[in-house]
Amino acid sequence: MSVTRRCILAGSLVLPAAAAVGLTSTAARANTSRAQVEIGWNRKVLSEQTNCTLLNHDVELTAVEPAELTTDTPRPGVHYPVGEGDISLDLQSGSVTFEGGFRLQTSDTAIEVFDFTADLSSGTATAEIRTGSGSCERVEVFAFDITEAEVDLVPPEITVAELPLYARQPFVEAVNQTFGVALLAEDSVFAHDAAAASQLDLADGLL
Repeated sequence: MSVTRRCILAGSLVLPAAAAVGLTSTAARANTSRAQVEIGWNRKVLSEQTNCTLLNHDVELTAVEPAELTTDTPRPGVHYPVGEGDISLDLQSGSVTFEGGFRLQTSDTAIEVFDFTADLSSGTATAEIRTGSGSCERVEVFAFDITEAEVDLVPPEITVAELPLYARQPFVEAVNQTFGVALLAEDSVFAHDAAAASQLDLADGLL
């Protein structure tokens, strides 16, 4: 007897499109000094909705090295090492790169998303996407609003927590075309910070 996995959401995590992009903080920028990111890491777990959808379509999340799957989170997630970065301490400008990525796969096909660059000025993240055909293209994959995050600056560390990633149309189209079904919707929450959040270690001295 075969068993069909079904995941049922208690509530939707999809936010309106207006909440996903184009938001501007009205708060005063307290610290516009700049610093180089020396080392760091970022951990993201799938949102409840994304995880549920993937389970229902037998799509598995795996990591692209040097990123690693998380082992202590309530839902599947990925731990990314930071590559490099140059940011303002108020996190309103600059960029950070993250190494490795994730793979969504079934027994028949897969799509890889890797080598992320987060642009703090635009609130967007781009990445390389490789599909089952072998083609590779850098596209906009996520939007984020840093004002939604909990930020703790204790030099030489910056910790960022509770930052959701909203799926952007090029990423959504690539995933849906790969699997031949509407797995994702634009501006839905694809993932968010794990409990351990994210940490950036800054180089000595400000730029």
